[in-house]
Amino acid sequence: MSRNGDLVVGLDIGTTKICVIVGDRTENGVDIVGIGTHPSRGLRKGVVVDIDATVASIKHAVEEAELMADCEITAVFAGIAGSHIRSFNSHGVVAVKDSEVGEGDVRRVIDAAKAVAIPMDREVIHVIPQEFIIDDQDGVHEPLGMSGVRLEAKIHIVTAAVTSAQNIVKCANKAGLNVIDIVLEPLASAEASLADDERDLGVCLIDIGGGTTDLAVFANGSIQHTMVLGLGGFHISNDIAIGLRTPFDEAERIKKRFGVAASRYLGSDDVITVPSVGGRRPREVSRKILCEIIEPRVDEILSLGRRALAETGLEGKIPSGVVLTGGCSALDGLLDLAEEIFEAPVRLGIPTQLLGAIALAETGRWDAARKASFAWPWTVTAGGKARYLPGKAAAIAEVEALRARGVSNIDVGCMQINLHYHADAFASLAEAFDPAANAAYAGAFLLRLHDKHRSWSRSIATYHSSTRAVALPYLRRVQRLWIAERRRVALAEREARLAEYAERKAARAVLAQATD
Repeated sequence: MSRNGDLVVGLDIGTTKICVIVGDRTENGVDIVGIGTHPSRGLRKGVVVDIDATVASIKHAVEEAELMADCEITAVFAGIAGSHIRSFNSHGVVAVKDSEVGEGDVRRVIDAAKAVAIPMDREVIHVIPQEFIIDDQDGVHEPLGMSGVRLEAKIHIVTAAVTSAQNIVKCANKAGLNVIDIVLEPLASAEASLADDERDLGVCLIDIGGGTTDLAVFANGSIQHTMVLGLGGFHISNDIAIGLRTPFDEAERIKKRFGVAASRYLGSDDVITVPSVGGRRPREVSRKILCEIIEPRVDEILSLGRRALAETGLEGKIPSGVVLTGGCSALDGLLDLAEEIFEAPVRLGIPTQLLGAIALAETGRWDAARKASFAWPWTVTAGGKARYLPGKAAAIAEVEALRARGVSNIDVGCMQINLHYHADAFASLAEAFDPAANAAYAGAFLLRLHDKHRSWSRSIATYHSSTRAVALPYLRRVQRLWIAERRRVALAEREARLAEYAERKAARAVLAQATD
């Protein structure tokens, strides 16, 4: 990350896209002031295979982030992943000087723990303390100032292939950026997505990216295991491209818009139009066929994740369950399928600054508050051009300036609610830019559309066209929750009927015995 005053910048060089994010340090944490993305053309399974293409993608993403944040980016923290990542735990012991643990003792015990043989073609990128033990007293996370004569340390060491790490640094340098440090991507995802109580109790984070799937297991407040699998969303899209004989870019679009992790989670078996290759005419294919192509690969990715977790011996130490992140985690039905495979609770991992409680109880459909992912909460779109403002006050000022110029067709907030067609949606502009209120109105509006059309696909298609791309993951989640609630009610009614039938059958048996 780069520092321009209090600004910090992160660079994620992924298989499918390059992301740059600019944050401004404040007393309450970090405010995101700039984001830049660009398709990645030079990586495969998280490893650079074309330096020039990667450099060009990085430059485009950096330019976009600089324009949005109005700053110059010169240095970054770069993320690293890939199947070359290896990790292991180590242990070290030293004698405490002066009977009180000091900074020198902590340094010496960590040096002793990381004094292990590492192949010449690998380099250490992280040494993370798990816990300290002072005179057989374990579970110590901050040993400074404690009395004792013997200090032990358990640490987690992450290594990467030297050439892969060097290529990432080389690409960033050629794009005009200095790399302050390299960060393992699942650790960065965990910092953003996991709660402290989950880390303490035990949780497994699974980041399903484009070319890789990253795992990080936490217990007792510290990292216990990390690994990277060489499968991701790219392989799902590739399967669709081959199975439906369509270009890869179209397969990616079809996966995002119509894909479901398993055919049994389909709300309706619609027919979709699939472009062909070589100038042939498009074809119409059932969504069930699409899901039958997606399901085996998704099942493989999740099953490999569970097998890897079982091999570490930590499967029974994650009572908090599994947290899914990454672009592929937005696939409909993935959370339900993951719960079946891991036999544990699963939730979607969202950075805390982009979390919002959605009070769906207001719709009268079910009594619960849900969490959903949002677009940038201070987005203002007018004339087909979106502006990503740094805060609520700036967003309100932008809307007022547009209205002063006579512009009325304005989309606002995380779900891009149109202020012209939904003039009575919010009591004020401040409420319109509140993520929870904005998304709650979007969910209620979708349910009203469903009451009218009695069709989810038609209701979602009717939703404002400029909003649909941003809102689609959330709208699909509202649909899935509605279907789940209807299924629960149907099962409860069926169980009641079965219980009534059993009672009548038992009564007939008693009467038959009395007659005999």
